[in-house]
Amino acid sequence: MLTISTAINHSRHNNEEATGMLGQYKLDLQKSKYHNDSLNKFADLTLTVKDNNTFSFNSATPLFPSTSGKWDFEDDGDLAFTKCTFDNTDKKFQILDGFGTWTFQSYCLTNGENGDMIVFARQ
Repeated sequence: MLTISTAINHSRHNNEEATGMLGQYKLDLQKSKYHNDSLNKFADLTLTVKDNNTFSFNSATPLFPSTSGKWDFEDDGDLAFTKCTFDNTDKKFQILDGFGTWTFQSYCLTNGENGDMIVFARQ
């Protein structure tokens, strides 16, 4: 019985954590870096994280392979992370933050190079 109760509490905790990720985020020009583009032209770019486990950008950019995707929050008790995929691609990646910021590392960017990252901060 204790095991079931713990699993329910763990599941409830995961749902609360995932709910904390929902909302709108704005491109953080100070923390973002992309090797071959001036990010200032994307100053109005926003990311919306929805409760149906999808995310979307308000416009298409050369930074990402798609304007939308899916996310799934996971917490094994030691490490919490968000698994993501872009729509219309097989590109899978993880977001290690997601609470106040979403950081897209170089490997999930279009033509991303080592050190590139696009950071969105909660509005």
